[in-house]
Amino acid sequence: MKKWILGIGLCARVVLIGAKDYTQAFKLYTKACKTGIESSCADVGKMYDLSLAGVVIDHTKARSYYTKACDLGYQEGCKDIKL
Repeated sequence: MKKWILGIGLCARVVLIGAKDYTQAFKLYTKACKTGIESSCADVGKMYDLSLAGVVIDHTKARSYYTKACDLGYQEGCKDIKL
């Protein structure tokens, strides 16, 4: 199960990098974050910080996603909290 969930995060990265489909990447990152993929939580935070995928800039939401990533052990999320 964890392997499949990790695949969601990786698919989101491919979608984001390859097709620049931020809306689809946002959906996949959010889903992966809900299942505990820490890097995906940080990615959702970045999307809120940068207003990608049609989301309105929301630093409060971004910070909450960075905090979740950090709490799950993702050091980049911990660094992003300080931004």
